[in-house]
Amino acid sequence: MATGEGLNQYIDEEKPWEIAAAKDKAHLQEVLAYQVSCLLEIADLLVPFLPGTSAKIQSIFSGEKVKPLATTLFPKLEVAKD
Repeated sequence: MATGEGLNQYIDEEKPWEIAAAKDKAHLQEVLAYQVSCLLEIADLLVPFLPGTSAKIQSIFSGEKVKPLATTLFPKLEVAKD
């Protein structure tokens, strides 16, 4: 399993956008499948701390197709300054 930092490094090294541009579908599928599995493992680890966020991540990948969220995963909180 990759941690969040390890997954970020993996993405930087694999450059899935370049794989997609090269139209190497088999390699792209492998890379994206690994990234999704890591994200789902991270979501499992988040359950005790951020159950709502974990559920949102899991819902994105719960079907045959990726389901985009209606809002951002971590919405920006605006704090009024006095």
